[in-house]
Amino acid sequence: MRSWKQISLLTFCLLVLMATTPAKPAWQMKADYVEACSCHLFCPCYFNKHAEMPHCEFNMAVKVREGHSGDTSLAGAKYWLTGDLGDEWGTNKKGAWVAVSFDPSTSKQQRDALAPMILKTYGLEWGELKVQEAPIEISRSGDIVEAKLGGGQMAHMKLQRERGADGKGVVLKNVKYFGIVRFWT
Repeated sequence: MRSWKQISLLTFCLLVLMATTPAKPAWQMKADYVEACSCHLFCPCYFNKHAEMPHCEFNMAVKVREGHSGDTSLAGAKYWLTGDLGDEWGTNKKGAWVAVSFDPSTSKQQRDALAPMILKTYGLEWGELKVQEAPIEISRSGDIVEAKLGGGQMAHMKLQRERGADGKGVVLKNVKYFGIVRFWT
């Protein structure tokens, strides 16, 4: 009888521990992110529900520094989004089109894990969705970041960081960005 009490007590303690231990999120990542669009600086989509014009043609290059989706490590994965948000993204949650490019070094497991994350992040219904593979290069030298898709033949971004009043780069905090819950740490 005493052993049943001990097992019951142990089981109860285990259940309490499981209930009070915060669950690991299904997915999370930290990534280097380069973005450019057809609007004049600064991108009004961060602050409004519409682009500067009736369209927003964009390029977004992402290199994952660390992260996971379930048991799949996302570290080192690279992807690039090219598309047009159109004029209904903020009101009707519809984007005109998007092409998702994965770097050849991004494994099938990483791609399978990233695909729903990418779609959930932007939370839009796309008129056209294309998935492809192409080499992605992202480099930084001082205040200049450069990203190339397909060796620069498919897309190319070269941006200079804007210095703030303190001489360091400008940082946005607490900005709602599509479906991302927490953008900066």
